[in-house]
Amino acid sequence: MLAAPTSKTFAASLRSARKAKGWTQDQLAVEAEISGVMPGRYERGVSKPELSTWLKLNAALFPDAEDEELNAVVEEVEAQPDVLDIKDATVEQLIQELKSRGFSSVSLAS
Repeated sequence: MLAAPTSKTFAASLRSARKAKGWTQDQLAVEAEISGVMPGRYERGVSKPELSTWLKLNAALFPDAEDEELNAVVEEVEAQPDVLDIKDATVEQLIQELKSRGFSSVSLAS
């Protein structure tokens, strides 16, 4: 089974599993029924898959994986607090995030 999509080891686990199958990234995309560019993005750590895509990747690479194990990872990921994506965040959201992480004073200096 692949590491959780939010895990730091996800990219390496995906690459390792794909290579163990002897598949190219294009073959993985076809088998998992996802866009052809995404396996490369996932393996480079540029993108993280949605849970539905993570399940497709697991189904392609590990067809005998236990549903209970997969569901446990899905529940764990869904229970994690939302992470602020810096690319999409407003300045106000960034300041609030820093304050929530213990920075007592946050200001923008010019």
